[in-house]
Amino acid sequence: WNYIYENFFPQLRRFHILVRIGANKQSMTLVATRALIDQSVAEHEVPRFEPVPVETWQRSLYIKSNAIGWGFLVANLAVEVDLSQRLSLNFPIYYSGADYFSSRRKLRMFGCYPELRYWFKGVESDGFFVGAHFGCALYNYALEGKWRIQDHSGESPALGGGVNAGYRMGLGKTNRWIVEFTLGAGVYDLHYDKFYNVDNGLRAEKDIHRTMFMIDHVGVSFGYRFNLNKKNR
Repeated sequence: WNYIYENFFPQLRRFHILVRIGANKQSMTLVATRALIDQSVAEHEVPRFEPVPVETWQRSLYIKSNAIGWGFLVANLAVEVDLSQRLSLNFPIYYSGADYFSSRRKLRMFGCYPELRYWFKGVESDGFFVGAHFGCALYNYALEGKWRIQDHSGESPALGGGVNAGYRMGLGKTNRWIVEFTLGAGVYDLHYDKFYNVDNGLRAEKDIHRTMFMIDHVGVSFGYRFNLNKKNR
């Protein structure tokens, strides 16, 4: 447009422009029919306009569950939705209210793990991804040792976040079913009390503050893919 504005318009007298769009919506021809244009303008080469391909992508929603979590009697469910061609938002929830066959052995917790993911080949291609996550969990933990650890007063969840990486692949011919492998680590601020690990054990210490770096997520998840709409442009 700048080229036409500077070199053609000052000397134009009368002109006609025809815009032709092909039936397949993939070709566009711009034809300028010259009527009365100075000879000097006619010598200029008119730029060619090439069609620009339109990228399309399919937005999907995933419902998943972590098999490793179920192995530790921690019920869990995750929902993931595509935000763009490279980004997705994953939101898992974990809950466990049972002892491991003894009041002195338990991993009771309720937590969430919102995570923003970047997909190297795009959300439609699965493959490898990296992400950043935030973690929040109430906990009551004991493994038959001397102590039982519980978040302070039952209302001081572990708070933190970190990074993670993983790989997702489709199963079957339609790739509707998926399997996903993930590993994450983060830094958490802990505020907890320490109890003797016996029935109705007395509190030995309280208001303990600690910052810990830990592996906070290991997953082998299975899920199902839903297409939300037609391909987005």
